[in-house]
Amino acid sequence: MDRELIHIYTYKARLTNAQRFKFAKRKKGINGVQLRKISNALTGVLKTQIRRQGHVDTGKMVNGTKVIATIGARGELVAKVFSKADYWKYVNGNFDILENAMKTRKWKEIEKQFNEYNQGHPKRR
Repeated sequence: MDRELIHIYTYKARLTNAQRFKFAKRKKGINGVQLRKISNALTGVLKTQIRRQGHVDTGKMVNGTKVIATIGARGELVAKVFSKADYWKYVNGNFDILENAMKTRKWKEIEKQFNEYNQGHPKRR
């Protein structure tokens, strides 16, 4: 029986500071800090839309509503709306608050910013 001899060579690379910076700057997608920034911006747009449509009586819906941005399976933006107000689904269902907020220029700018941050996502086309 012949045995193959396999040689594995290792090389310890000495990188310059510029090479280290370039290596560290490679993007794999959006990070947690950027997602929080996107979430806060989307929350602000939604709260502005609630105020604009005049659905502020006690302030519970405005103060208790929050948007959390996550990444979908293919690298797309998924915005989840959480509200402490039990009646959010009824008010939103009758007055389309979320749809109107998603049609604003500010929401589109935030989506564009998300796409710029998330360009390096592995399943992104």
